[in-house]
Parts: sequence; C-alpha cells; structure tokens
Amino acid sequence: FAAKWSRQETLAFQAFASANELAEALFLPGQRGIDAALAMKSVRHTSRNLSDSFSLHGFDLVLRPPVWIIRQEHLHQDLAAFLERIGHRGGIDLNDDDPATRRMSYADIPPLSDLARQNLQRWYAQDVEFLRACDAWLARNGAGTEPQRLAG
Repeated sequence: FAAKWSRQETLAFQAFASANELAEALFLPGQRGIDAALAMKSVRHTSRNLSDSFSLHGFDLVLRPPVWIIRQEHLHQDLAAFLERIGHRGGIDLNDDDPATRRMSYADIPPLSDLARQNLQRWYAQDVEFLRACDAWLARNGAGTEPQRLAG
C-alpha cells in the first residue's frame, strides 16, 4: 500500500534526487539549506520526532515504565523477553508473512555519506537521545545485547 504524496511531499521529492542529497543539504547556509529543512518537515515519515510518539513527558521511562521495549534490530530476543514478562506461554510465528509484501530493494539507492549521517544525527538529536535512554533502560532491566547506533 503506497500512500498518495501530498503537495508538500511532491515538492520535497522534486527538489532532492535522493535521501543522501537531501541529508547533505541540511544546515547549509542559504536557500538550499532552507529547502532541505522544509522538505524534511514536508515528508510524513521525516516530519516528526519518534520520541514524541512514545514519551511526551520526559520521564515516562521512570514514572510510567513499559513492560518491555522491542527493538527491530533485536526483534526475536526482545519479543521473547516481552512475552515472558507478560506470562505468554508458547511461541509466535513471525515467518508466516508473504515474502513479497512490505519489502523494498535498496540496491539502487545511494548510501548515505558521512556528511549526510552527521546531519541526520543532528536533525534527529532528540530521537538519538531517546533511543539512548531506551537502551539504558533495557540494560538496567536485564536486556542482553545493546544495538549499534549512529556514531557520534
């Protein structure tokens, strides 16, 4: 299912040929940098901070802790820990999905440059810190492996 682009998204995707080009333009002086920031705020999946979806009050991991945090990069391990914490007996089959659905090939998409990565880390600084807080919470609560994050 592909959502129809808004007028703002159409302009954003016309202004930048790739995600790398857009990310490299972030924080540039002048109109190109402004256009990059406007493009980031115009695309649905880049316009909001991930942390706002989970923690609107700052100390939610302390005052309203989750049962568990399931990270995509540790899906099976974290899901097993979650299921154990809620007392679920038996497994869940995650492999019954049609392999042709929800998969995209990234073979033709250029990789992100170091500058693009640095700019995205700066753009998403709140999310980077939120993920760091989640990793620390998991470590304090018995998670085994900490995921690799963007290098700072």
